Amino acid sequence: MKHAFRKSIRLAGMLFLALSLAGCNEASPKKCLDDAAKALTAKDSGAFLTQLDINAFAGNEIANLKLNNKYLKHLYGICAKVGCQDKLNAILDMASDPANRKAEALAQAVGVVSVFLDRDGEFSELIDRIVNIEGRTVSAASRMVSSGELVNMCTKAQTPDCPWIPQSLSSAVVKNIDDSHAVAKVTTPASMTSWLALRKQGDAWKIVGKAILEEDAASYSLGMLPATLTSGARVR
Repeated sequence: MKHAFRKSIRLAGMLFLALSLAGCNEASPKKCLDDAAKALTAKDSGAFLTQLDINAFAGNEIANLKLNNKYLKHLYGICAKVGCQDKLNAILDMASDPANRKAEALAQAVGVVSVFLDRDGEFSELIDRIVNIEGRTVSAASRMVSSGELVNMCTKAQTPDCPWIPQSLSSAVVKNIDDSHAVAKVTTPASMTSWLALRKQGDAWKIVGKAILEEDAASYSLGMLPATLTSGARVR
């Protein structure tokens, strides 16, 4: 009887341990970040890209350009004086829409605006960057993760927009917005802090954007543009 009792206690303990380990392996924002950290450490670009929703991430990088690109801010300053804000916004919207990226209308609009906005080809280069942003994101990540360049660059970065350091991702502070949306505060060894936006897709969590500010990351997680750009237009 005593032996049977001890055996049942031991089995119960093993079952509890198994359930606990299973819980640790469930999909969560933290697991997504840990898997990204492991991929960076292993220089496995495929595993790293698996943790990202490339379409959403690329779309949110366009929003980051509108928020933080100095040249684009300069263009908006010019447009404020000559009244071309609507035209510039229309071009950027067309460029960021996959359905219009090769459209003749986009080429014509860029050509018209370039006459008085372009400076040493910077505007055309910016539009090309936006048009090809998904491919550029995948290509850059594949090369820089595999070579270790991305981690090295972010470790030395003195700006808060380079969170791709294994130990920083693993120690990130996750804030759940709700059951399907979250943000993570990532601080690098250089004391630079930025935010990642995460979203649950099916049974998995994916990184859908990065931002300097928490509120912008929250907008990206929820599938919205930052309030400073719009009052609530949907993004991919």
